[in-house]
Amino acid sequence: EMSIAENHGGLYKNLRELRETDGKTENNFFKAIGFDYVYVGDGNDTAALVAAFRSVKDSPRPVVVHIHTLKGKGFAPAEAHKEMYHAGGPFDLKTGEWKYPTTGENYCKITADFLRPKMEKDETIAVITSGTPVVTGFTPDERVKLGKRFIDVGIAEEHAVAMASGMAKNGAKPVYFVFSSFIQRTYDQLSQDLCLNNNPALILVFSASLTGFNDATHLGGFDIPMMSNIPNLVYLAPKNRDEYLSMLEWGLEQREHPVAIRVPGGFGMEELWSDGEKPAPDYSAINTFKTDVAGEKVALLALGAFYRLGKEVAAELKKSGVSATLINPRFITGLDKAALNGLKEKHKLVVTLEDGQVEGGFGEKVDRFYAGSDMKVMNYGGKKEFTDRLTPDEIRDRYHLNPQQIAAEIMQALA
Repeated sequence: EMSIAENHGGLYKNLRELRETDGKTENNFFKAIGFDYVYVGDGNDTAALVAAFRSVKDSPRPVVVHIHTLKGKGFAPAEAHKEMYHAGGPFDLKTGEWKYPTTGENYCKITADFLRPKMEKDETIAVITSGTPVVTGFTPDERVKLGKRFIDVGIAEEHAVAMASGMAKNGAKPVYFVFSSFIQRTYDQLSQDLCLNNNPALILVFSASLTGFNDATHLGGFDIPMMSNIPNLVYLAPKNRDEYLSMLEWGLEQREHPVAIRVPGGFGMEELWSDGEKPAPDYSAINTFKTDVAGEKVALLALGAFYRLGKEVAAELKKSGVSATLINPRFITGLDKAALNGLKEKHKLVVTLEDGQVEGGFGEKVDRFYAGSDMKVMNYGGKKEFTDRLTPDEIRDRYHLNPQQIAAEIMQALA
């Protein structure tokens, strides 16, 4: 009946038929492909489950045990609001109310707000999700209203990427919403189906951060090494709300490249900030960095969501008499060689800041570029490791991502 949200697709129709017939229908997908089959109608009954498992544990043949459960069983708010309670923060057991509710705008909501009027005017735009429709920002009622243009492929990210590629090839404008942790499943489709064919699909990567989902199975900091080295892909890293919306507009309308956008922050629920600057409307000049503050001695390349960290580091360095250059790279998938060469004249040290794994990431590309020159390079980001349930403060301390720490280490390197 449900995974994270309502299910879609042909397989689920047969599962429903099996449930409605107590597993007795002749139209049985699992038996058709050679499995033995056992149905448990009340999957919340422990005794029934034990009996079913005992009946099959010594079977010499492969067996499917089909268990029908009630999502949220035993907690009334979760039974009533199944999708909402699939995942979230701490809540009050008596009332079901969230202890730390999210209010106001977030990146999920502003994306839906951006797409809604465009989809009313342009029938070629379609939304794709792989079992996580909440990330799209569209409500359940809106999903139904969008009909065939809201496509939930279930927990099949590989299919979502391949489908988006085919749709783009045939003139549609697919927008695939996906969490960073789950895009890892799609390397082959990104490479062979999408980028090899250079089809202009748009992928929005949420929770791509060291401080997003924090359990070991859902970490979101590995996407840059994985995606940024695939030919033809343009992977963008907006620094804030305004730049994100500008990149979203360009990525949706351009027809030259497969484009992915690394949505700032952990869950798409972070504070949406603006510095009042009007962002560039066109990103077709691929791999061009933007120098926001021209300084000397030290250049800070602050990628995406870590742009604000770069500003904070620059402020700390100013206290020590160093006026640092601050650069917004914008592009993850390539280097602005002219800009990097230009730094050699007045700078001794380049510092890269990225909200993800350093090994194989953006900073190491910069490091490799300067190999053989006199330029020193320092890379800041996460380590190649699986962390588990660390708080944002613990992550920042673990990887020396506090502005005071970074500034102190920079001053030591300059000494």
